[in-house]
Amino acid sequence: METMVIEIEEKEYKLGYPTRKDAVNAEKHGLRFLQLENCPLSVTDQLFYTGLLANHPSMTEDEAGRLFEKYLKEGGEVGEINDFLVKQYMAFQQSPNGKKKKKAKIIKM
Repeated sequence: METMVIEIEEKEYKLGYPTRKDAVNAEKHGLRFLQLENCPLSVTDQLFYTGLLANHPSMTEDEAGRLFEKYLKEGGEVGEINDFLVKQYMAFQQSPNGKKKKKAKIIKM
């Protein structure tokens, strides 16, 4: 799985959901995509925070918020991060590389 590396105040931070467990952990930490339409800024903040947790497990939500603000002040692009993290998260609901290795059977009972 890929990882996004961003730089904030000359320090690198890695974002991503490299495993299904990391995506589930994001949900446990409050990530709710269904709220995107009603609360886009809150979901963006949650994406950033939970995207950091796989590689920075001691990161708090407050620390992530401060980093995010610094990233924006330094000219960071929010859409770039959102696109990357949403694609990674959604990949766990699909077959890897779009190829099925096993096909389930549906039968009438």
